[in-house]
Amino acid sequence: MSNPKVSIVIPVYNGSNYLKEAIDSALAQDYGNYEVIVVNDGSNDHGETEKIALSYGDKIRYFKKENGGVATALNFAIEKAEGEYVSWLSHDDAYFSNKLSSQIAALNAWMESEKTILSSDIEIIDENSSKIGNHSYAYQSEQIAYELLMRWVISWCTLLIPKKAFQEVGGFDPSLKTTQDYHLWFRFIKAGYRFRHLSKILVKSRSHPEQDSQKKIDLAMKERRELEKFAFSIFTPGDFAKWSLSRYNPTVLVLTMKATLFAKRAIPTISKWTKKIGIYDFIAPIYTRHVLKK
Repeated sequence: MSNPKVSIVIPVYNGSNYLKEAIDSALAQDYGNYEVIVVNDGSNDHGETEKIALSYGDKIRYFKKENGGVATALNFAIEKAEGEYVSWLSHDDAYFSNKLSSQIAALNAWMESEKTILSSDIEIIDENSSKIGNHSYAYQSEQIAYELLMRWVISWCTLLIPKKAFQEVGGFDPSLKTTQDYHLWFRFIKAGYRFRHLSKILVKSRSHPEQDSQKKIDLAMKERRELEKFAFSIFTPGDFAKWSLSRYNPTVLVLTMKATLFAKRAIPTISKWTKKIGIYDFIAPIYTRHVLKK
């Protein structure tokens, strides 16, 4: 692998407030072999977003399309990507300058296969780019499907993904507005791709009121329930039981399942209890909806 080309893809819709910071961070990478692709997903902000993108000239590859949602913009960018790897950067986030170099170095050092997807940790910033804190998404690779469903362990902008993964599995589902990323990660896992984590802060992830995750909470919860159903349609309950038992205390999980069987009305209490002892609080509702009803 050594020095593969990486395509940084930035989808944007009405993003004039943060786009410059994102592009600047992409162009500041200390890794030598990469390109930056910006896709304007039909912004209607009187040309403000486009003005910022065009100001970079040939330093970036800029495209404009009709509005179709972030999934369509990502799929468009990935189709245009010339790199062997793809790195998604949200227009309101930013990379540290060593994002790509650190991840490529790790893949080389670990002698990973071409079916490896790499993640990292993040620094959380606010709307003024001030640091709020750090977050680690550490997980065990062999249990990644369980971890994704139970703990939402991955920040998408930390990922470095082989382009051939998209060619093999397909792109993001345009019908999904808040879970299109996790839906695709499950399809990658099913196709044999392995997630590995680099415990290093490489991305600045912004938290602000205008995020879709903040504005579309009801839709996000609905799509999350559908994501759970999708996961249980491609993996068996036995798969999840195996992964969960290998990570957590088996006695705790058995008690949780027994309590769920005893009374579905107890789920809020069970969820609160499991959260206190370190098990993600969606475990009881997930098993009730998709396992016990079978």
